[in-house]
Amino acid sequence: MKDKPNRKEHKFFNLTANGIYFVSLKKKTPFKTQSELNEFFGIEKNNAIFVNGYLIEHSDYKIATESIIEIELVEPDSSNKLDRKAINVWTLTPEQRISGCQRQNLN
Repeated sequence: MKDKPNRKEHKFFNLTANGIYFVSLKKKTPFKTQSELNEFFGIEKNNAIFVNGYLIEHSDYKIATESIIEIELVEPDSSNKLDRKAINVWTLTPEQRISGCQRQNLN
């Protein structure tokens, strides 16, 4: 999907600034729910979660555990304008966060 979808029709609206790919996997992928991650870090189950700095607006999204590089607990401050602690899950290495990702051949 190249074009930005309609917020009312698509749960992934805020994740589509550069387009989005939908992929069906044949293998079962271990995952954590957002409430499981929040509970592990001792914050409310329904607390907001970010992935690579993007807010996940719907609590039914799950996060593949094998894609997690780092999890940070973000404290509210004047620069992030959070009203309570939040989790940010990184699926990018520190180098990829700066330089971008390289395409990999998955044959």
